Amino acid sequence: MSRPKVWTSDKVEKLRSMSRAGKSCPEMAEALGVSVQSVYTYRCANKFPKIQTRISSFRTNPEHMEFLVRNYPHMSDAVIALYIGVCKATVQREAKRLGLHKTDEFLADTEAYRRKRISETQKKRLRHG
Repeated sequence: MSRPKVWTSDKVEKLRSMSRAGKSCPEMAEALGVSVQSVYTYRCANKFPKIQTRISSFRTNPEHMEFLVRNYPHMSDAVIALYIGVCKATVQREAKRLGLHKTDEFLADTEAYRRKRISETQKKRLRHG
């Protein structure tokens, strides 16, 4: 006996209309009573157009773009992402698209901090090991 079919023609039509309206996959899943993974899988298997992502609103917000350009060279990607309200990967992708780079001073400080943390961790392991 096979599993009952999740995607009825009614659900598919609702999925298409919500997708065109720009709803997120979690929103569509909740409205349709299916899992988010089911929505992703169905959309992918049936070649739905990609959902507009947050990056477009990020690009259209001049304050966010200005903040990125002004702070990317000397601020961590994670801090910028928190401030703007996007994921770290979006910050990195936009910085690359704009040709932004970290300053040598920032990279040196980051590397020194990383080495210090590694050294502290190794010392702890030796003491407790």
